[in-house]
Amino acid sequence: MLWVPTAMSVLLLVGGPLDAVPLWAVAHGQGESGTFTATSTTACRHTTQGNRPPSDPDFGCSFYGTFVPDSGADPVTGVREDNLPVFHVGDQTPAVRWHGKAYPPSTDWWQVPTVMTALGAVGTTVCTVLLLRRRRRRKAAPTT
Repeated sequence: MLWVPTAMSVLLLVGGPLDAVPLWAVAHGQGESGTFTATSTTACRHTTQGNRPPSDPDFGCSFYGTFVPDSGADPVTGVREDNLPVFHVGDQTPAVRWHGKAYPPSTDWWQVPTVMTALGAVGTTVCTVLLLRRRRRRKAAPTT
């Protein structure tokens, strides 16, 4: 039954950096500052997301919109938000654009996927050691 925790540990180990890297980069000054305006919504999942109440028609949705850089450069359309306080089409919020997505300008959320990655690494290591021990015991067991 070690396969279930092993699989879960590997998923954490692989999935954690996918969120940790962009959030860490933005929290440490990477990206372009500006304003995000939600222009459309897709992929409504109706699951818990942020502080949107379940009665909200846009509950669990991903928003796309226009990012206007503070530098005065041309606006960028089709930008997807990630963890921004956007609840409806038309909402505006300060954001940082990094690799095509808009993130909150200051966030400590990078710590959550970083901890998930660390837990995945520890779990994968422990499960691997336990599986190797089990395999060694089976090979060493005398056959009758």
